[in-house]
Amino acid sequence: MGLLTGRNKTTFALTITDHVIRLLEVKQPSLNGVRFFHERYLPEGIVREGKIIEAETLEMILQECVSEWGLKRKKVHFIVPEFLVVLRKESIPKEVADNEIKGHLYMEIGSSIHLPFDDPVFDYEVLYGPDSERKILLFAAPEDVINQYVSILDEVNIKVASADVSALALYRLLYFLDLVERKESTLLIQYNLTSVNLSIFTNHYPEFIRHVLLDTPYSDWKKELKGGVEVLTWSGEMDQLIEEIQDSIVEIQRVLDFYRFSMKQGKTGVSKILLVGDHPKLNLAAEELERKLQIPYSIVQQPELVTTDGVMLPHHFYPVLGLALKGVDQFG
Repeated sequence: MGLLTGRNKTTFALTITDHVIRLLEVKQPSLNGVRFFHERYLPEGIVREGKIIEAETLEMILQECVSEWGLKRKKVHFIVPEFLVVLRKESIPKEVADNEIKGHLYMEIGSSIHLPFDDPVFDYEVLYGPDSERKILLFAAPEDVINQYVSILDEVNIKVASADVSALALYRLLYFLDLVERKESTLLIQYNLTSVNLSIFTNHYPEFIRHVLLDTPYSDWKKELKGGVEVLTWSGEMDQLIEEIQDSIVEIQRVLDFYRFSMKQGKTGVSKILLVGDHPKLNLAAEELERKLQIPYSIVQQPELVTTDGVMLPHHFYPVLGLALKGVDQFG
């Protein structure tokens, strides 16, 4: 999503989710240019389903992060919270010139193009050339919520240089790593602490995005320091956690069936699943995937992705690294 543009030699990539703030500092946008990575867990209820609930508290926490991470007056590239993003495939009349598409969309949104919110901020990708009826992928998010993030970041002396969608950022990294192919239909699963983000890509474009909330109480995850690193430990009933993971895999199966039988009329389906995420029990989700689904899957773990000091990058930072690579990729 090209809400804004801009690039510096040192890139700062930032994401804020319901439960955590993450930042990468990358010297030149490249796979081997990560200088530092940082994260700060949020208290429950500060952000809920991508919407800022406690703005003053979030601003205070961000101010501490700015001081600790050296972000004052820096420009950052920002991942729009997944819950806010809507993906649509739309037709554009042949008589609309390429440089007139954005103006055409401004006129049609709210009349022929209906979104679940007013006053969107949006971006698009053209799928087909002008010799036929063109199709575009339209990405939209509510402008008021996006502006709230931009405003809070501005209050702590951070400027938003550009914004992107988590699924696109992750896919960009996987493309650089040669883990995806044009003709494959690949399901990306970001299995996180409070939600599961699903996206299906074919021909290097997203065809489907879905977000599934997890019902396990955030308060049952306890923060502990291990080796100087803050980690989360489950303090609730293990049966409850396993049941929630099983329910989420059932929902993933529904998405796969919908894609195969409703979107593709039974002619084709997902051929590969790639799994990442910050859920502390990601291995249990992987085991359940293997037990329930008949599709090859793998947890994306790339030991060659290290900082300039040789520290391995945790795989839940992969979408943030993909964000840092924005603007340097050309899908072939």
